[in-house]
Amino acid sequence: MDDNKLANHITVAEQRSVVCLVGTLRAVDLTYKNLIEKVIQPLNADLIFCVSRMNYEDEAMINKFKNCNIVDVCIYEEAKDSYQDFLHSFFSQITPENRTEWGKYFEIEGNWLGGIEGRRGSGFHLNFNYYKLLERLRSFQKISSEYQKFVITRTDLFWLVEHPPLNLLNSNFIWIPTGENYNGYNDRHAVCSNQNVSDYLSLLELMLNFKALEYIYNNLDENNLNHERHLKSHLDYCGVKVANFKNVAYLTGDKQTLTNWAPVKTKNVDGVEYAYKYEQELLSSLENMKEFAIHKTWDKMIFVTDKESN
Repeated sequence: MDDNKLANHITVAEQRSVVCLVGTLRAVDLTYKNLIEKVIQPLNADLIFCVSRMNYEDEAMINKFKNCNIVDVCIYEEAKDSYQDFLHSFFSQITPENRTEWGKYFEIEGNWLGGIEGRRGSGFHLNFNYYKLLERLRSFQKISSEYQKFVITRTDLFWLVEHPPLNLLNSNFIWIPTGENYNGYNDRHAVCSNQNVSDYLSLLELMLNFKALEYIYNNLDENNLNHERHLKSHLDYCGVKVANFKNVAYLTGDKQTLTNWAPVKTKNVDGVEYAYKYEQELLSSLENMKEFAIHKTWDKMIFVTDKESN
């Protein structure tokens, strides 16, 4: 291959990206066209589903994306019993000493373990979603090695502006939207590179091998931990740098949309009615949409601190 062809080949390879839809297939009827038009198509991305089964209609929901290039579908059912089968299998393979170590996690209150043992929230759901996706990426190394960017997101985000072009997002960083950080990192959406995607997805893995005990107690708020702070302490431990782009998407749904925390509400803004879960997220995304309309470019809406850029 001559130098010009090699350069072209590398350029094409660097542009390979995949959108990974994780969690549950919430609000798909409301968002699938928006996700295709504002995220998947603009990024020229392939598509992976790694989701927990909600009901018999899940396959029909995935079929709405049939015109996209779907490279993998994983629908798992461990969540149906609050992960008891998964945890029982894990406990059966570890020593009594390690079972005592595992108990230290449950001494920490908060939604970071939401989804197991009656805990409210979605923290453990998120950790398990990432764990399953990481398993899939490792199992299909031939597929995952083709991609340089991994857009990890959820189906109930509604985008007001097209997703930032990936060539603007430095691969040395994990990129997350502004807002909804709750003294940690926004966990709704992330853009990872092939060099840091495993770090982003390995929260539960580091709990299972007990490395999380080396850092998780350092980020508590009066023995309380949320998932956003858990994510930050985890990425800090992994030595991963994080940068931001201004939020232009908000969580949506309808009366039928299942939720682990905030219910869906409606609000009229400038004559348009929006269905949303978090009001500040909605309002900030609307403001950032207006800012984007002025700039007509993402250049002024992505940022890395001076400390991080060194």
